[in-house]
Amino acid sequence: MKKEIRIAIVGLGNCACALIQGLFYYRNVKDEKSLVPGLMHNVLGGYKISDIKVVAVFDVDKRKVGKDVSEAMFSPQNCTKVFCKNIPKMGVKVKMGPVLDGVASHMKEYPEDKTFVVAERKPVDVVKELKKSGAEILINYLPVGSQKATEYYANCALKAGCAFINCIPVFIVSNKKWAEKFEKRKLPCIGDDIKSQVGATIVHRTLCHLFTQRGVIINRSYQLNFGGNSVTGDQMILVKINGKMKYISIGELIDSLMKKYKPRKERGKEILTEEKIKEKIECFTIDDEFKVKLVKVSAFIRHKIKEPIFEVELESGRKIKITKDHNLFILNERGKLEPIPAKNLKENESLVAVPENLFCPQPEKKFFNLKPYLKEIIGASSYQKGRIKVKKGFIEIVGYPSLKIPVNFPLSDEFLQIVGLWLADGSYDRKGKSYNIELACGNDKECLKIVSSFCGKLGLTFSIGGKKKVKIRIHSKVLGRIFEKVFKLKGTAFTKRVPSWVFDLSDRQIAQVLKGYVSGDGGITGKQIRWCSISRKLVKDIQTLFLRIGINSTIFKEEYPKNHSGYHSKFGYCWHGLITGYKDFKNFVEKVGFIQKEKNKKAIEILKKEKKESLKEKLIPNLPVLRKWKIKSATWWKCPQISAKIVLGQLEKINPDFDLRQNFYNVCTGETKFLRVKKIKKILKKEGEYVYDLSVKPYERFICSNVLVHNTDFLNMLSRERLKSKKISKTEAVESQLAKRLSYDDLHIGPSDWIPWLKDNKICYIKIEGRKFGNVPVELELKLSVEDSPNSAGCVIDAIRLAKIALKRKIGEPLISASAYLMKHPPQQFTDEKAREMVEEFIKGEKNN
Repeated sequence: MKKEIRIAIVGLGNCACALIQGLFYYRNVKDEKSLVPGLMHNVLGGYKISDIKVVAVFDVDKRKVGKDVSEAMFSPQNCTKVFCKNIPKMGVKVKMGPVLDGVASHMKEYPEDKTFVVAERKPVDVVKELKKSGAEILINYLPVGSQKATEYYANCALKAGCAFINCIPVFIVSNKKWAEKFEKRKLPCIGDDIKSQVGATIVHRTLCHLFTQRGVIINRSYQLNFGGNSVTGDQMILVKINGKMKYISIGELIDSLMKKYKPRKERGKEILTEEKIKEKIECFTIDDEFKVKLVKVSAFIRHKIKEPIFEVELESGRKIKITKDHNLFILNERGKLEPIPAKNLKENESLVAVPENLFCPQPEKKFFNLKPYLKEIIGASSYQKGRIKVKKGFIEIVGYPSLKIPVNFPLSDEFLQIVGLWLADGSYDRKGKSYNIELACGNDKECLKIVSSFCGKLGLTFSIGGKKKVKIRIHSKVLGRIFEKVFKLKGTAFTKRVPSWVFDLSDRQIAQVLKGYVSGDGGITGKQIRWCSISRKLVKDIQTLFLRIGINSTIFKEEYPKNHSGYHSKFGYCWHGLITGYKDFKNFVEKVGFIQKEKNKKAIEILKKEKKESLKEKLIPNLPVLRKWKIKSATWWKCPQISAKIVLGQLEKINPDFDLRQNFYNVCTGETKFLRVKKIKKILKKEGEYVYDLSVKPYERFICSNVLVHNTDFLNMLSRERLKSKKISKTEAVESQLAKRLSYDDLHIGPSDWIPWLKDNKICYIKIEGRKFGNVPVELELKLSVEDSPNSAGCVIDAIRLAKIALKRKIGEPLISASAYLMKHPPQQFTDEKAREMVEEFIKGEKNN
């Protein structure tokens, strides 16, 4: 008679999919001649892999319930690696189980392909179905945190007379009361929380055991899917708050919110979630199709650090300051964004993702209401004396009868261009505190014409002075105070910044400010639009402002030697910005331009003369996978980057992998650039300084300092209650290998965080710090990357066969040896070597459990 092990499965997710694939992939293995990776033995206790038969499956997702298991196992949101495509019809349909707490409430906020969609069906009688199918063993693959649902199915196993294998961190087998229930019913059980073949916990356990065995005293250790931390507080971010764009440092944004609202504290971090604040705050991200978009911020996070900061500079002059374990993004072989820690980036080699634009269409702003700012305009003392008032829509000031400043100050093109001119080379005449506005463009007739028209409409006068008749002085202390106090046009040549309100203007109005700026401090050099300043922050702000309207630029610092004879700043350096490439040059000419007609004429002539092909095209990383498909050109074959146009023209070569073809189509047509890492500098930060992070569903990546950065504390962070037992399970599995327990602060093993585009791949970072002979420090860090679900499937196949042996021998209790070897949280912990030895004794019949 043919041997058979009849199993039932609860939860047809990735793990169950990998298990069933494995049963068919290895169905012809009948002896020990060829090694099957991940199994103790090909034939265990006389049972082959092909002896295992799936006879019942329970789930709640409408895309699975009612379908044959062979079809349902590949339905969304399953995303594990498919290594056995041809699964024959099994004649077993997925039955509807009770939902209970099997679906976390926060999952409803995610797209259908990344969450559960509960079927509108009545749950079946699970006990009846188990008996009807003849199932001998029930395997629990419910989502983490399904306490009530797991207990329900454990009870069903008891009532139906099935052995129970608990693969998740809800404590049944290691719980004394539940263990007694199975012992009373004389049914074997194995649990809790399945180990992987080579996963984070087994690797961490083994390393801790090695350190302990070699006499190393372990002081601290952690295990994280992504080593947290984030960006420094001075990094600039463009956000939309209640519909208005604001350009602000991430530290100022989050600090102000946490001062206003009370954050919760968790694992050394302060977290403020969106439901706790009144404002609707959105930030920019890059989606899975490489498009730039605004998305709502789900959580604001900050915490203090002790470690160094890395300043990563890209070839365009974009810079980001982040902690060493925080991630930027590169393009992987599947044409998808992949995170890479700052410490793993390589100078002049790594290509990281940045946005090509920061588009956010905003309505035209016609006026700016000055009424709330009257005190600032006139001064507190004069305001109290009543020297200022609003009459017939105009501001009237005692002693200035000719002044005609409307209370609804017009944001005219002339004004916006003058704002740009002031940013380029403007100041205030503070001799005698006159507050007169000074602009260094008196020798430019076209700029002078704009200033003259602007002043005439306000009833103001101006004069031209200086040695070279360059300095225009607008005679108005009031207008000067309006410029500084209301419009935030302030600072010196070193400290000037683009005011935040400019970023909230319409695209056309932003172009007017930029026109004024490049007209005052820029021009055409060769085939480039160029501008300069000694303020690095101002140049960076201008770069961001250009991005707001979809124009990319490069910024760099030029040092001048002492004997330099040409034009140079007296400070010995100057920051430059430049626009190159056909697309960006053309956008500048069409959207921005110069105030000066001659400069515009020259720019148009350059555009006409140059062919598109001769100017810089969009480039993407020239990955090995492209060369594999022979997507190349003679000139780009060995270069690190390749023209997107060339790739688009040869996409049909990627055949029959449609998904890969679509991915690279998205890369080439998307709004994402990949810039080379130019320089990485380590910066020692003050102990206790804050770093900051944002959670952005469902992408968990956001644009900061014009670079795409990764949030490392996301989906599960918002539902930690469901992960308490997971944390306990993983922590105890590792802690059992230590010579003595570490304090809560010194041992952190966090539950696995979920990243949508990584799908079933899990990335883990492990760090161990200790002391060896002579109290000399020793430190270990490693990264482990695995496809998660297949990693545990072999362990479950062994558990199934061990449970069958126990049933055959009529052993009805928790299987101590099998649980210790295969599970993270068994009733009793042993070293992995000892546990395997015990299992071998159990298989041979030398040990009862």
